[in-house]
Amino acid sequence: MIVDEMTAPIVRRVFTDIISGKTSTEIAKTLNDEHIPTPAQYKELQRGQVNNPTKTPRWSHNRILEMIRNIKYTGTMVNHTRESRYIRDKNQRRVPQEEWIVRENAHEAIVSQEEFQAAQDAIRKVNGYCRVSHDTSDCVYYCGYCGHKLRKTFGKDTYFSCPSSVYHEESKCSGIKFSKTEIENVVFSALKAQVSLLSIQARNVSEKLVSESASLRKMLEQLQSDIDGLDREKFTRYEDYHAGTISADTYLSEKAKLNGRQTVLKEELSKTQLRYGECIRQEEGNQDERKTAKRLTLLTDDELRANMYAAIDRITVFANDDISITWKFDEVFVGENKAAGIIA
Repeated sequence: MIVDEMTAPIVRRVFTDIISGKTSTEIAKTLNDEHIPTPAQYKELQRGQVNNPTKTPRWSHNRILEMIRNIKYTGTMVNHTRESRYIRDKNQRRVPQEEWIVRENAHEAIVSQEEFQAAQDAIRKVNGYCRVSHDTSDCVYYCGYCGHKLRKTFGKDTYFSCPSSVYHEESKCSGIKFSKTEIENVVFSALKAQVSLLSIQARNVSEKLVSESASLRKMLEQLQSDIDGLDREKFTRYEDYHAGTISADTYLSEKAKLNGRQTVLKEELSKTQLRYGECIRQEEGNQDERKTAKRLTLLTDDELRANMYAAIDRITVFANDDISITWKFDEVFVGENKAAGIIA
């Protein structure tokens, strides 16, 4: 635990600002305005790598609170905060605070114990809140500018907005604020259009596969007929040779030519058989897709709307009312409301 002289002043400044009465949101906004790298961004810069360039790093209210509550800045080392219940346990459980192993003066401090306690007292003045569980199926909306997930605010209507606008001056993200009712109406209309398109595509693919498989069957029959014809022709040449109407050299020469043509036809037959088998498998898969598409088209609007988010992977939103929807029809509604008639 060695103090980083480049970032330690930022930590001290955050504690000082909290103690002086500034809010965590105000501090985060100031750090963003001054283009101070976040801890994650600073780590990437030190390593010479930048991950996920479409997502703008930002200081936030929660990141400031996380820093203020980190007792390691006082030189105190805390261990045994989690423990495994058995060997190779992937889900460790939290250990009660009274069972933590705390060692003071374990390394150089950035803030004093008094400053740390004063900062805790300052953030404790914030009114507490009661955690309420909300539906999370609609957590698929993302900002088209910074890449962060949109937050929901509740009132007479629920609104989606980008939290980055709180932490940045003149951010394009500030223009992103949509009523959940309005944006879901747009998404639902797009879903109905996609369901109709899915049905049309499944039918078109089915017709194409049926036509191709019929053509391949005819081709297989013709190739096999040609191969059998060459066998008969070779036998005729042998009878001519046996009857003395052609010489041995002529017989062997014509037999070699017939064998060569037969080899080419057998190779083509093998390739056609592989493609025919693949076509049959695609037909079987397409039948399932057509059944799914048919079930979707038979759903009422209420049933389809109730399962809407199960068909969506991501919705990217821009301030000019443009939205981009990434669908996941390959696993649409799997595990969802069987009573709605989606799953056989």
